Amino acid sequence: MSDELVIFARFHAIEGNEGALEAELRATMARTRAEPGCLFIGVYRSVRNARLFFINSRWVDEAAFDVHAARHRRSASSSGRHDWSTTLST
Repeated sequence: MSDELVIFARFHAIEGNEGALEAELRATMARTRAEPGCLFIGVYRSVRNARLFFINSRWVDEAAFDVHAARHRRSASSSGRHDWSTTLST
């Protein structure tokens, strides 16, 4: 049995912030690929709804993802990033 963890996250951009959210998600993707434990990460934009984005990622285990998530929360809160998304679902 594998401990591998697969994450699907959905982001719904606030109207007018689609470009900013996409840029932030793609920058996050590039940084995340270099993190220990990240096996894959991809960012996708819906072809039917320009405000809808998805992230799919695979991690060696839940602990590796937890380290990533904690790092991302600290980074987002300390940098004063804007709230470009109305929803985040995982």
